[in-house]
Amino acid sequence: MKKRTMPIVAYAVCSVLLFCACGNSDVNFVKNGTMNGYETTTISKAFDASFDETKWEVFESKKGEKVVQFAGKISEDLHKSASRIIAAELGIGVKDEIAQYGSYEAYLVVCRVISYERAAELAEKLGFKPDETNEQVMNAVFNDFLTNFWKQGTPVTVQWIITPDGKGFNLSHMSSNAWEGMEFSKILTIIYS
Repeated sequence: MKKRTMPIVAYAVCSVLLFCACGNSDVNFVKNGTMNGYETTTISKAFDASFDETKWEVFESKKGEKVVQFAGKISEDLHKSASRIIAAELGIGVKDEIAQYGSYEAYLVVCRVISYERAAELAEKLGFKPDETNEQVMNAVFNDFLTNFWKQGTPVTVQWIITPDGKGFNLSHMSSNAWEGMEFSKILTIIYS
């Protein structure tokens, strides 16, 4: 009886090791690869430098696809970079990481993002009426937005699917409360900047 169980146990152990080895090669395949439009560095270097508490793993989807998944949390550097980029796009002047000025149009955009209720709350804290707009209120709204935009420590998940022939991969999923509603290309531009 012992002689028969040993080969079965050995086979099971080898199968698990082979599966793990294949999984690691799939993870390394993605990590060492580049993405179209972002060929200046590997995926691993860009993502591991931009996020804290990074974790890479592979799993098989219900449809039989090999999925490489990255999970991490937004780092302080990525938060600062994202805030600078969005502030520049909105025309918000920032000095020493504090909003100094911005246009009324930028104010309206930010109010839509953080909600008009939050903007009114900030105005009231400063002693202004919720519908009153002035530079101090606008700067408070801008600062609130920039402080919470791509906030440090926010969890993220990114997935790539390995092509059936094993010769390529495609970005398939990106999720985080930090970038909800943003296009993949915009998210990647911020990560790779």
